[in-house]
Amino acid sequence: VAKVADRSLNSTPSSIEAHQAYFAKVLREMSRSTQINGVSFPGEAKPPKEGDVVITWKNKNNVEVYITVRTYECPK
Repeated sequence: VAKVADRSLNSTPSSIEAHQAYFAKVLREMSRSTQINGVSFPGEAKPPKEGDVVITWKNKNNVEVYITVRTYECPK
């Protein structure tokens, strides 16, 4: 929770947009495929789309961050 008490996260539109990209970074990292011993493995989740990270201000001190992760279908 690196953004607690960080003044860069505020209710301005530019801050919200920048922090949506910040929180989506983890989703982008999870979507990258990996090669192990020449075998390609898909990422853990699908790449993020517009609206997968939503930042909502409840009041001037409380903020909620919602993240949608879409996984690939796979048999178990």
